[in-house]
Amino acid sequence: ASDAVDRYLSEVADDSELQTGNFQDLRKRLLSSGMSFYEKLLEEKPRDRSQLVAQALAHARLWRLHYYYFSDFNAALSHAGKAHGVWEKLLSDDPLDGTGRSRLASSHTLLGMTLSALGDRKQAREHFEKALQVSRSLVRDFPNVDDYKRVLGTYAGNFANYVGNKKEAAQLRQEAVEIKEYFHKKSPEHEGYRVGLSWYLANMDDLASQQRALEIRKGLARDFPTLPKHRKHLAISH
Repeated sequence: ASDAVDRYLSEVADDSELQTGNFQDLRKRLLSSGMSFYEKLLEEKPRDRSQLVAQALAHARLWRLHYYYFSDFNAALSHAGKAHGVWEKLLSDDPLDGTGRSRLASSHTLLGMTLSALGDRKQAREHFEKALQVSRSLVRDFPNVDDYKRVLGTYAGNFANYVGNKKEAAQLRQEAVEIKEYFHKKSPEHEGYRVGLSWYLANMDDLASQQRALEIRKGLARDFPTLPKHRKHLAISH
């Protein structure tokens, strides 16, 4: 049932017609009706680990709606904190669980993003650093799990946008680029990997990286001529 609700909420949230001024109120009402499914799930008293996991995921989904679509950052912070609390509880029983550790890192990221939006950059930074710490430990402990590498690359690249220290931001972007390079080399024709690498290269300070981003975007525009986003990205690079 939750998968069907997820699909419904994604379709409503991403519908271009519902994003226009005439349909904004309808869009919010439709999103709110879908949110009630997760809110009812959270009213139930969890009886076992699987229900705790389901509730933590429900909090994360409600965070996404409040943060991205309603801009209700206080509600988003509450849901991120509750999801975080569940993952901490579950990991206290099974501290080596890779999936639980990954979700704990994700909850740190949600808290960091929300606190930053609320203007608390100090606490936001602490959560971003913890997300990186957990994510790096997962890559170290599970070197053959590519999903953990992929997530670490995303965290490093995104956290670079929040730190005030230029040198530290450059180091984080370099870490992200190295991980994106790893996936690009494994599947050089993969559209998503090429897009991701180009974005991180474009944000580097050196001219060589920016030139390489331009070349990758030229290739994407050439190989996917029916997708206007690649021409748009290429125009940004010039």
